[in-house]
Amino acid sequence: MSASGRAEHNVAPSLAPAGEGARPGWRRPVALARLARPSLPSGRLAVLVWTYVLTGLAMLIALTALVPVQATIAVPFALGGLDPIMLGVVVWIAVGLATSSRGSADEGRVTIIFGVAPIVASFALGGPTAAIWVAAIGS
Repeated sequence: MSASGRAEHNVAPSLAPAGEGARPGWRRPVALARLARPSLPSGRLAVLVWTYVLTGLAMLIALTALVPVQATIAVPFALGGLDPIMLGVVVWIAVGLATSSRGSADEGRVTIIFGVAPIVASFALGGPTAAIWVAAIGS
């Protein structure tokens, strides 16, 4: 108790001060304070990350411009006036999105990742351009 007769509450050292607009007397744990402020990489790591991302984007654009998608990936119908070849790539992207969220592993065995199959199938049907679009968007 303090001299004024009110009980004093000790705050654990692992608690950070509350931010603006927080409830009076409430303090945010340090772990939550760190999660609340995400930051982008800086310095040499930022240069490495941006170089990697921009190189991948340049390769995607160059491959799309230089190597056409093969007609064997085309669906046998046209939907809304879309090109059947493009629609075939969209179908495989949808299959990739549906399967990339699922994996399976048993004890002591290899992990099976189902998201690779649509990429391989789109490569077999549509070539490298279709495969890179399915890999980029569908996974």
